[in-house]
Amino acid sequence: MASSLPSSISKILSKPNPFARKGHQSLFETLSSLPNDGLGSFVAQTQWAKQGNPNSYWQVTKVKLKHEGQHGKAWGRLYWRGKLAETIKGRTPERERLIPGGLKHGWTVVQPKKRPNPDSDEHITRDPLETVSDNISSPN
Repeated sequence: MASSLPSSISKILSKPNPFARKGHQSLFETLSSLPNDGLGSFVAQTQWAKQGNPNSYWQVTKVKLKHEGQHGKAWGRLYWRGKLAETIKGRTPERERLIPGGLKHGWTVVQPKKRPNPDSDEHITRDPLETVSDNISSPN
């Protein structure tokens, strides 16, 4: 029995993680795959665009990952429909806040056309939920 244990474990470990597919990663798995643990990147839940909320994403300002990027905490600024969320409904502007739902699957990296400036009145002019891989052209 002891001799079959390592082969059993190797069979389990050799199977691909079904949640490792694009768009099926937690926030922490997504950030851990990026340089500098995703600090300064733009991330969004894939369901936001499907629910009719384009131009909605988080700008990551602080990251603390644990357990090889499987868990942790991340802070950032929320941009909802192109506007800094703290400026909506008369909220007091905050520098950053904890990003909720980090363990949910369905986070992806997005790239706005130009970087948002929370101090300006400028807004993003296109849907930032175009994923990074959509911008990469395949070789012919």
